Amino acid sequence: MIRFIDCLTAVIQDNEARAGGKLALASREMSIRNARALAAAFMHDRNLAMLFFRESRYVSGAGMERIEMFYSLLYWQIEEGIRMGVGNGMLRRDLDPFVTARSMVGAVERVIYESLRTGRTEDLDTLAVYIVDFQLKGILAIRE
Repeated sequence: MIRFIDCLTAVIQDNEARAGGKLALASREMSIRNARALAAAFMHDRNLAMLFFRESRYVSGAGMERIEMFYSLLYWQIEEGIRMGVGNGMLRRDLDPFVTARSMVGAVERVIYESLRTGRTEDLDTLAVYIVDFQLKGILAIRE
């Protein structure tokens, strides 16, 4: 389990390094690449991913420390992106970075978990595009 969590953490660190201080939300392509990389890490070992989703709350010791480190890094990365987006006018000013980051992570985790649980074999590129477009564009048809 620790190796799996370290793999997830490495994906988050790689995403941050690739962004080079730029706002990932400002680039649909970068957001899709980041989402795909994270989904691929979960899909690489489906059994371990299912164990992570079902049992991670029962882990203790070094395993829990790694899980907390992973989520701290993930939430920090998203919250900083939200603050940058609000600051440059790309995102709504009323967004709460804490709530928004956790909402985004929860939605992505649920989609990946349900894909694994149901055996739905989703193409990772299609899944990443759908997740990013859902989070950035929402579900409402925009009327001009």
